[in-house]
This record gives sequence, C-alpha cells and structure tokens, in this order.
Amino acid sequence: MNDPLYTFFHPRGVAVLGASANPTKLSYGVLHNLVMHGYPGPIYPVNPKGGEILGLRVYPSVADVPDPVDLAVIVLPAAQVAGALEECGKRGIRHAVLIASGFGELGAQGKEEEERLRQVARTYGIRFIGPNCVGVLDTYVPIDTTFSRTMPGKGGIGLVSHSGAVCGGTMDWAAVVGVGFSRIISLGNQADVDIADALDSLAADPNTRVVAAYIEGLPDGRRFVEAARRLTARKPLVVLKAGRTPSGTRAVSSHTGALAGAEQAFLAACRRAGAIPVETLEEMVDAAIALAYRRPPRSLRIAILTNAGGPAAVGADHVDRHGMRLADLSPETQARLREVCPPGTMTGNPVDMLGGPQADHYAAALKVLLEAPEVDGVMTIFVPQAITPLYDVAVAVGRTAETAEKPVVCCISGGGGIRAAARALHTHSVPHYLTPCRAAFGLGALWKYAHIRETRPPDPEPPPDLDRERVCALLEGR
Repeated sequence: MNDPLYTFFHPRGVAVLGASANPTKLSYGVLHNLVMHGYPGPIYPVNPKGGEILGLRVYPSVADVPDPVDLAVIVLPAAQVAGALEECGKRGIRHAVLIASGFGELGAQGKEEEERLRQVARTYGIRFIGPNCVGVLDTYVPIDTTFSRTMPGKGGIGLVSHSGAVCGGTMDWAAVVGVGFSRIISLGNQADVDIADALDSLAADPNTRVVAAYIEGLPDGRRFVEAARRLTARKPLVVLKAGRTPSGTRAVSSHTGALAGAEQAFLAACRRAGAIPVETLEEMVDAAIALAYRRPPRSLRIAILTNAGGPAAVGADHVDRHGMRLADLSPETQARLREVCPPGTMTGNPVDMLGGPQADHYAAALKVLLEAPEVDGVMTIFVPQAITPLYDVAVAVGRTAETAEKPVVCCISGGGGIRAAARALHTHSVPHYLTPCRAAFGLGALWKYAHIRETRPPDPEPPPDLDRERVCALLEGR
C-alpha cells in the first residue's frame, strides 16, 4: 500500500519560512524541534533578515534555499501564507505544512482565503497540511515539524487530529507516562490533505499498530469510510468525534470551521468502517494503548487480581458492561492460587489478596491465572499501601505479562509514584489505568476489536454491468 503522505515524513530537506531567533515565537519552536529531535536531513531557516539561528544559516528567501528540499513549514501570518506557498511552488517544493490560523474557522472571508490556498496548490501541484495546525511528526525517522513542548518516544500508536491542542496535550501526557507513538498528524482545517489521506498514510506506515482519530468534521463521509475500511483491514481504528450535540457543533464550527454531522450517521459510518467509536479523550487513549500493547482475548472470560475488594467490585461491574464476564475459576486453579498467595486470600473471582501482598505474590498469582484455560484475560488492581512499593508491583506485573498471549491490564490508583509505575508497565507492554473502570474499558476495546474482526462485512462489489456515468448523472439530477 502506497503512503500518500510519504514526503511529509521523509523529506530530503526542510525549509522553515518565517523562522525566528526569538524563543517565544512559534517558528522558533518548529526550528528547535526539527534540530533537537534529530531530523537527519538539512534544515533551512528562511527569513529576509538573514543571519543564523541555532547554528543554521538563515536564507533571505525560499528561492535562495539550496537542494535538497521538498518540504516547507510555513509559519507566517495568515495574510502572507498564500504568497509564501506560491514562492515554494516556484522553487519546486511540492509539500507544505501551514501552521497559521485565521482561515475557514473565521467564516466566509477565511474560507475564501482557504480557496486561494487550494488554487495556488493546484497551479503548482502542491499537497499541503493545514492551515490552522501544529504540524506532523514521526518518531522513527525522526522528524518533528510541530512547535509542541515534547516529543513522545517510539511506539505503535498513530494519532490524527483536527485539533492541534489534542495533539499537544496527548504528546505531553505520553512523554510523562512512557507511552510511545509512531506518527502524529495535525490536520487543522484539512483544506487539502484530509482525514482520509491521513488514514491511508497510517495504514501504510509499518510502525503504526493502532490509529486514534480525533475528528471534528467529515466533509466527504464516503472517502472517510473507504479509507477507514482499508485501514481496519490491517489494524484497529479508534475514533472520537466532536460536534455530536448542538453545543458541540457550535464549538467545532468556531474552532476549525468544520460542519459537524448527525450522530447516528457518524455511528453508522463507524460500523461500516469497522472503527471503534468512543465518547471522551480518556476513552480514546485508553483504547489505543490497550490495542497497541495487547492481543485481543479469545473469549470473554476475565479474571481480576487485586489487593482491594471495593475497586475489584467496581471493575467487575464494568467488565460486564463492556460485554465480558468474570471467569469461573476451576478448583485446580484455586488450589494453585492458594499455594502462591498470602494466607487468607479469597481465591474466587475476583482473587483478593487483601491488604499486604508483595510484588512476588502478584507475579506468581498472575502466572497462575494466565495459565488457567478458563481465563481469557486479566485485570490486575493494586491500591498503594505502606508495605509494598507500587513500583515493584508494576515491574512484577509487567515482567510476568510481557510475553503472555492473553491480554493483561493494570490499575494502580493514587498519586505519588504513579508516573514511574506507569512507565514501568508501559515498558513491558502492559497498559496502565488510574481506575478499574478505565482498565475494564481497555479490555472492552480489545474484546470489541476481536468481534469486529470476526464479523467484518465484505466490501460491496458493484454489479458487473453498472453504468457509473449514468448513476452519477441520476444522483446529480442531470
């Protein structure tokens, strides 16, 4: 499968138009990230003032930039963007990222400016991302054309978003808790490159195992569904769409100028595409990390391993709510658990080791549950207490679960030390959640994806004698 956005992630050289030596400017942030995050190709700052920024020669115009260069990041005021894009076209640059806001999200006049961008792009054969975006990044190349504060580590999650803030916030969270990403694509107003292009790109990317999409508008629903079906034939897709209520629709319109569609139509599109729709940003990342780190369960029988009865009861409720159920542990499994768990452990399901289990108790009990034929997946819960370091529990769970075929998720609640524990779990490909509800949701996403794979409808085949031109004419009233 070809990657329609290949050059955005693998340019031979990058020009930054509007580059500034002022650290408070967005253009400085873009240049800084390209340099500091390790882009291996040449970088060309462009500013009429010339000089030097971050040790790089500044060129007075894009026409003066030497080869090789095939990507431009334009960080200029909205009124100057079309002219700068035309200069790039004359220079022979055929790919651009347009950072500036002040276009379609402002109304009719802004939409006229967007149309002017498209006219320039058509004239010179340019593909562009934006405007009103934060850029793109690939952690494996690496390349980072964003002005965001952090760059996540390498991982299997690809994120595409109409909101730059969703990208920035997700990257910041990911860097703190050790969740890796493959690519991040900020589409902004998607005046040229759209959600379908982004999905095709992430489908083609060998480092992306799951795609998370934050969507505000679908101007071409058919293109979205077709691209999503191509992607979900290879890897899972999690979709959060804003603008599904009257208030959300108004907010979306003022943010990216998108026209939000009816909720039922969106949900039908997700079913047809094989995508997993979610309701919140938390659900989007919770599903994504589960799908990136673990295989789907073979069936719906879940075991809960815990040191706290209340959180386990809440987790059990949510296991049922997401279409699964607690496994009935066999007498043989319960006997094995009594051999490795602290005295007094309740070996039914949930398996409650009460207040004082050590890390090795978690490792041994989890091993028993993963080997039990009546168990298809495990939720581990640890509520921090003074006796057992939570980091040690995270490492024990992670090492035991890392190579297991069955999915394991881990809920460690609390404040201090949680980040280090989360990083330890994610290092061993075990998703960490702050609540048992969210841990159950992660397992539910895996179960839902297993069901989608089993029940995926075949692609419709048009009748062999279909007159496509006649059909189009009828639909258009001609």
